[in-house]
Parts: sequence; C-alpha cells; structure tokens
Amino acid sequence: MDRRTFLRASTAAGGGLLIARPLGALAQSHLPSETTTGAARASRLFPATGQFVVHSDLHNHSIISEDAVGDPEAAYAQMRARGIDVASLTEHAVAGKLMENFAAFCEHSGECRRIQAMTDEDWQRLAGIADAANDPGAFVSFRGFEWTTGTLGHINVWFSEKWTDAWNTASLVTPRGGTQLSALIPGAPPELTEAFANAPDTAEMDLFYDWLTSDPGRPVLEGGNDGLAGFNHPNSQWGNFKDFEYFEQAVDRMVSCEAMNYDQDFFFKGVDEGRGWPLQRILDAGWRVGFLGVSDEHGETYGHPDAARGGLWVTELTRQGVRNALATRRMFATFEPGLRLDMAVSGIPMGQRHELTNGPVEVTLDVDAGPDLHGRQLVVQVVRPGGDEPLLAHEEEIVVRPAPAPMPSMMVEVDGTEGDWLFVRIVDPDRAPSDAAIGDWDASGGVLAYTSPVWFTADGAPPAAPTGPDSFAAPAAPPPPGQQLAAPLPVSGGGAALGGAVALGLAAMLRRQLAHRD
Repeated sequence: MDRRTFLRASTAAGGGLLIARPLGALAQSHLPSETTTGAARASRLFPATGQFVVHSDLHNHSIISEDAVGDPEAAYAQMRARGIDVASLTEHAVAGKLMENFAAFCEHSGECRRIQAMTDEDWQRLAGIADAANDPGAFVSFRGFEWTTGTLGHINVWFSEKWTDAWNTASLVTPRGGTQLSALIPGAPPELTEAFANAPDTAEMDLFYDWLTSDPGRPVLEGGNDGLAGFNHPNSQWGNFKDFEYFEQAVDRMVSCEAMNYDQDFFFKGVDEGRGWPLQRILDAGWRVGFLGVSDEHGETYGHPDAARGGLWVTELTRQGVRNALATRRMFATFEPGLRLDMAVSGIPMGQRHELTNGPVEVTLDVDAGPDLHGRQLVVQVVRPGGDEPLLAHEEEIVVRPAPAPMPSMMVEVDGTEGDWLFVRIVDPDRAPSDAAIGDWDASGGVLAYTSPVWFTADGAPPAAPTGPDSFAAPAAPPPPGQQLAAPLPVSGGGAALGGAVALGLAAMLRRQLAHRD
C-alpha cells in the first residue's frame, strides 16, 4: 500500500518576536557543499524594504501521521542540512481530537490508529520538536497540522495554538466513505455501518472555516483565528474543497495554495479528467492565495533536492518574519533549489493588489539561481483568467543574467473586467514537460517556478489581499487552570463507538446552527 492509498480509500474518503540576525547570517556556510550554490538573497525589485528570500518546505509528515515512516526528531535537521531555511511538520488530523482512546477500542489495530492519526499528545510533542530545532536568523521551524478528508480535501494550518480535525468538523461521516471507514474497525456493529450510511449526503466546509475564523478561547469548539492556512494539492483525489466554494470570512486566513507538490505540477492537475484547471478555479472563486511548492514528504528523506520547494520574502528569519511573508502572500513555488524569484506589476509586488481598471501594465521579474542558471534561456508565461481555461496573455524568452544586468520586463495588456488576477509561470527548456500538459503550455519545456498572483481591483472595490505586515489577532489567553473546554468521547466498545457517532451527528447539527444563527 503506497503512502496515500489508505487515506484515499478509507479514512480521508470517509468522508514573542525574536531578534533577527543580520542578513549576513544567511550565508549558506551551514549547508553541505552540494547545496552551497544558489542566488544571492537580497531583493532587487524592492531593496528599500530589506526583504530577502528564504527557502521553505511547509508540508511534511512523520510516523506521527501513521501513513508516513520518517522520524520526526530527525526531520528538521535533515531539511536544514539540505538547504531549507524554513520548515514545518504538518501531521494528518483525521479523528484524534475527540477520540483519544480510539486505538484502545480498535485493540491497537494499525488501521484504526491511522484513522485516529494525530492526537493532543502528538500536538504537544510536535511543539517541542519544532522549538528545539528553531534557530532564529539561521533556521526557522514550527509545527502545523493537515486537516484531512478525502471528501473535501486537505488543508494545512500553521501558527495556531489549537488544532482540529475532520472528525471534529463533521467532515468524515458521509455515505461515500462511511462503509470503508466502518470496515476498518474490527468487530464494528451493524448499527455503526448503518449510522454512516444514513449520514448527510455531502460533507461541508463551513464548520472548518468556522473553526479557522473563531477565537482559540471559544468554549468547547475552540478556534484557529491565530493561525494561517493553505489549500493542499487541489483537484486531487482527496477532494476539491467543495468545488473551491468561497467563504468571505476566511479569505484572510487562507493564504496559500500548492502549485507544486513533490514532483507534480498542479497547473494541469485533473484537467484531463474534466475537473477544470485548479489554480485558475481557486482564484476565480475569489480566494486570494499565494503559490507554494512543498515536498509533502511521507518517507525518510526530508528536504529532497528533487522535490518542490517554496520561497518566502521576509525581513527577518524568525517565525514572525515567516508569518508576515505568508500573510502578505509574498511567496513562490519552484522545482529549483536556491532560486530567487519575485515579480512586480507596475511596481506592485506579487501577493498584493493593483488599483487598475484597464490598460497596459509592466511585469518585471527578479529571477536567479546562481551561476548554474546564468546565461540560460527560460520562457516567461503571463497567465490571466480565460473562462474555461487560463489565458496565456504573454509569452517571452528571457536570458538569466546576474546583477547589475537589467531585470527582464514586459508589457501586458490587462482588462480588469475579464478577471482580477495575473501570475507568471517560468518554463525551462531543459526540463521535461509535464505528462499532464495540455495544448501549448509546456511546448517549450517543463515548468521551473510559479510566482504568486497580483490582483487587480476595479474602482470602489475593497482590497483583495493584505498590503502590509500581518495584523491578525494575537492568540487568546489560555483558559483558567482547571477549566475543561472539550472532553474526549468515551470509547470502551461497540456501543460506545455508536454513541460517539450519534454524539457527533448531534454536535454537527448544533455547530451548523451556531455557524448560521445570524
């Protein structure tokens, strides 16, 4: 069974500011010789901001996720040694929040432990591991979790004090996955299978977004509005977030979307199956997300040089600096270790909004990956909304040259009435085209990187994305000692499991009433 089969077929289908070191501390002297190549870090487009690029991998799993095999105690050291500056372990969150003793009911069955996945004990362990590896100014590490279903999709959450899972947000118990889920429970009573079969016809995203936009100190249900989140591998077999349904209250929390995951280019993902173009669909739906590359590691080789990576534009290499970069969508995705990539549209940085109605804009790129890329020819593709599929608004060959050579720029005509976003794909003729490529998109080679979008805002429209440092609410104070916010469901046998399923259904009804009571 491969690293994803289990989640596809069963569990998921069921439905304080730190002082930064000076920029010189970012010299790659702490990296092995094979990773010392790469571009200079400082921004050429926005030097007055003091921004510099750091390389990230914000989606990784360990044995805590049960469907992965890596050692969580070794993960951060491996990533740092392989040139990653910012890293996160994001374990699967399936059913462990309210079912701490689920494995005991399952008589320690491996399959049932996978259903449980991360627990509160694991959540605290992840904090200790990340804190021990965190080295402000040289390497930043922090915990996260991956909200995991196969009906709706997977979402990473970072920086939150609390966590939730698919079971707690009533996103697992659906007819589509109920039978497989109950089949994994040895000795499961027929009533349990019947309860799953009689569950609602579709899972909903609203309870997760309700959690994501609520205060961590909220009684019983808690919340995650101190965190930031991102859509993982869109249009995959694990769901598409209810057709990328837009929730306005969550737009400032959902900051990213994976454009690259391990060796896959998600520009084309699912297009051949009639599911549309995922990056276009998620932007057309109204989400204001930047694009990330991640490894989504489930094995034992963290920071693999052949896996996708992200780039973040920070002013300090600290957790706060990383948080600000994510919140302002100052990020990119790439298959090229050591890449520096940024984009400006008539002086507006990628990740921000441009006050434009119609007319030409100048797209300027800062792209470099060190001597290995100097003199190489790349192809720039400017992507705009195009109705049923993305529009190739401009395509141009460039040659990568180091400073002080001028940065490549091009004029692109924009009609704001046709759509409110623009981003850039960079294609490398020396890379093989994607197997899923359609039309002429990869005729010149394979994709090297994606910038985050710029959004165009017509007169009178509100800002489309944050334009300054992260101003989100600080974490709420913890509850008074002894105050219990949420008790785990008792699990002692078949009747208890059925009772838990019934209790979940009642809780889901209550949560939906609370979420829509205005």
